Amino acid sequence: MTFLLLLVSTLVPLPYILEYPGPTVNVLADYDGKTLINVPDAAAVDGELLMTTVSISGGPGQWLTAATLLQALASSEAAVAPREALFPDALSASQSEQISQAQMNSSQENAIIAALESMGYDLDVELEVATITAQSDAKDKLAVDDILVSIAAPGEPTLTYPSYRELTGLLARVPVGTTVKVEARRNDETLRYDIATIAPPVDAEGRPQREGSLLGIGLYTHLKNNPGVEFSLGDQIGGPSAGLMFALGIIDKLTDESLTGANSIAGTGTIAIDGQVGPIGGVNQKMLGAYRDGARYFLVPADNWDEAQGHVPAGMTAIRVETLDEALQTLREITAGKPLNLPHEG
Repeated sequence: MTFLLLLVSTLVPLPYILEYPGPTVNVLADYDGKTLINVPDAAAVDGELLMTTVSISGGPGQWLTAATLLQALASSEAAVAPREALFPDALSASQSEQISQAQMNSSQENAIIAALESMGYDLDVELEVATITAQSDAKDKLAVDDILVSIAAPGEPTLTYPSYRELTGLLARVPVGTTVKVEARRNDETLRYDIATIAPPVDAEGRPQREGSLLGIGLYTHLKNNPGVEFSLGDQIGGPSAGLMFALGIIDKLTDESLTGANSIAGTGTIAIDGQVGPIGGVNQKMLGAYRDGARYFLVPADNWDEAQGHVPAGMTAIRVETLDEALQTLREITAGKPLNLPHEG
């Protein structure tokens, strides 16, 4: 009987995955023999800006057994998560990889726009409708692939071909239920609609996650005047969580200012085109990997802060950041040797 139980423990697949500290990559340097972030007339850089990763066992095409799980749990570096949370059973290994690469490509595009807008570049952009929520008043008016031409709200200047940052800035000042005038282009036709804004989503405590209101649509940004920023990461790493570090790397390479002061600074977080830093998975494993590879500062997305507290490696300082501008402020404080103004641990 004991033999049979041991045999079962080595063969029966379990619906879990294991997360371990993965490799780190300095976005200011080369990767696989190529410059990771290419910009025209790149400024000299020092120090490191490390994007961080998580290594996973038990993903598509793999299954954990009880024996493997018990062995891994003996390690303080491993974390267990439900398999379906990251890899729905309906997805094959190839489909999962395609989604991961699409997320990486999107994070790079968002990072370019967020970085350039933070630096004050005058960007020529078009906003294309990507999704429309069921709650949106735009549901039976706008359509996927429409191009946003202009938006006008009471008491506000009309925005023509607005950037995402301009649009969200306007909506942050507009109360829920306000009727705004939206002009869109569909193929060669110009369409005009009155659309009532809706409330933003709320957090676990019932607080709105954004000020003002929303249109209830997802947007994709087309950048028409990219000054030559390109990535050479290949397809070895996927997912959206390097967006923040990509944006910081672009800014460091496009300016004479050293953002690192020769320090090794790591971090994680998705980046939206308005500079908002979003949550990721595996933050504690990423901090361990960053510390292993020499980083002594780590930028943590605000939505992961509670999860990270109490897990910061000894000798590392973790800093809570909510936006790209906050991350830049933090890097400048580190470089200048000034006290950190944002919440931090370590």
